[in-house]
Amino acid sequence: MWIAGMLSCEQSQNVIDGKKRIILNPSEAQKKEFETVTFAENEVWGIDILISSGEDGKARMEESRTTIYQKESTVTYQLKMKTSRAVFSEVQKKAGAFPFNIRCLEDEKRARLGLQEAVQHNLVKPYEVIFTPAGTFVAAFHFTIALLPGGPALITHPPVWYKPELVKSEKQLEDAELKELLTKPLRESKKSKKKAKAEGEEAKAEA
Repeated sequence: MWIAGMLSCEQSQNVIDGKKRIILNPSEAQKKEFETVTFAENEVWGIDILISSGEDGKARMEESRTTIYQKESTVTYQLKMKTSRAVFSEVQKKAGAFPFNIRCLEDEKRARLGLQEAVQHNLVKPYEVIFTPAGTFVAAFHFTIALLPGGPALITHPPVWYKPELVKSEKQLEDAELKELLTKPLRESKKSKKKAKAEGEEAKAEA
């Protein structure tokens, strides 16, 4: 079952969480909050899929200290503490607009202290730790896809796309339509397009 509420976002230069978003396994409230989006040519999307062995895919936040943060690009604030300013400057140099692990900063203890003020004033957002029920397993997949004029193109691949043997399951897909869809290539080859075009022209000529 898909983990509830996971977001996939449109991306652009230095922006990984754009305004256009799709949500997997949303609650009734989330369905009302999110607008329907239309994919457009030349867009780039980061797709996040988390699958749980649980029956309902529900996850929850608990009190847990995160190590992943991201600088907010639309918020400005003059930090008061010298330590906060130094840590924020280091974040800008090392991570820019992208998520970062606090362990990549020079002094983790100092960084935690400096990030407190930045988080309080929304200059930096923490990535909250999400928990699923005890005894469940979660598989996470992320890939980036570009919607090009010639068809979708994978920019980054989950590791299992290179090594399908890493994933083993006793379950089998039963939906015949989905099975057929999975056998099709992501992008139609030029030869297939030419063949379809030629067949179409022949059909017109015969008519």
